[in-house]
Amino acid sequence: MNYPFLSFIVPIYNTERFLPRCLDSILFQNYPNLEIICVDDHSVDASAGILQHYAKKHPSIKVFSTCGKGVADTRNTGLIQATGEWIGFVDSDDFLLPNALQEITSYLTEDIDLMVWGYELYFETQSESRVPERANICKDGKLYFKGKKNFSFRTARHTPVVLWNKLFRADIIRERHIAFPRDVSFGEDNAFFWKYFLYCRKAYFLPKALYAYVQHSASLMNRLEKRHLPKQDTHMQAAEDIYHFYQLHRALHSHAKELEKICLWVFYFLWEHTPVEKKADIFQLGVRFFRQHSFKGRNAAVKALLKGNMGQFLKIRQKGSLLEQIFSFRNINGYKSLTLFGVNIPLYKK
Repeated sequence: MNYPFLSFIVPIYNTERFLPRCLDSILFQNYPNLEIICVDDHSVDASAGILQHYAKKHPSIKVFSTCGKGVADTRNTGLIQATGEWIGFVDSDDFLLPNALQEITSYLTEDIDLMVWGYELYFETQSESRVPERANICKDGKLYFKGKKNFSFRTARHTPVVLWNKLFRADIIRERHIAFPRDVSFGEDNAFFWKYFLYCRKAYFLPKALYAYVQHSASLMNRLEKRHLPKQDTHMQAAEDIYHFYQLHRALHSHAKELEKICLWVFYFLWEHTPVEKKADIFQLGVRFFRQHSFKGRNAAVKALLKGNMGQFLKIRQKGSLLEQIFSFRNINGYKSLTLFGVNIPLYKK
């Protein structure tokens, strides 16, 4: 069997309780050709000591550190140090499921630029661990596609932008200078994903749960939001970063419609995570962004932003959300589901 060289980047910040399990899950994959790039973002717990202990025992583990600038800077350091053919990401409080890498690499071919797989969701407490909310969550609407697909905008928009259930081609990242926007800790994965999309031709969707995504009170997302909460409005810098990347790569005209939707989705993510009392300020942030970059307003919500009409924008958001909750039907790659009065009803596959 061919074993492509894999680089897994593990950003670490105060995860001493979960870090050994994470590292063990990668080391025990029985995969002979990989490196584990661990980047510690100035942890103040025992994480640094754990990393040094593992690095002494396992040559595949390489340890680096950053100066507390956030997860984007941490991952960029990992990208610089990675030498593999393929690059993946594992959050230090999550873990790979057994035999994941053997399963994933068995589907890799020369014409694939992106590998995507399913995951299991776990809730953990101090007294109880490894409690699955549901097994193989990819069958419940998170992974719509199966097998090798052209990575068009249609497939990309239904692919979660998270990094930890994917493998990316290292040569695309290096040749196109794809990186995470600096000083952005809220939505940096959006920027990375949509920049990679521009040069991704084919993807393979593997509908199997191969990753354990762990939710707990000290999870990476929770820690980063609290740690960088005053900078939360910098989330639009992720949209700015995407726009300038497309501009630099002369894709503003060819991808104008897609780019408008991408930037709107980034704004929506910020909007949904903003307290009510700050939404007016965030709306004005969106107004300035879409006006500054001369978007055409092909989408009704973008049109409302360009006009600065918050009332119209709220009506569009509320209408869309209400309609989706009352009735929506999806038929994506043969997977059908019906949402009726807030209840999701899986139908059947062709």
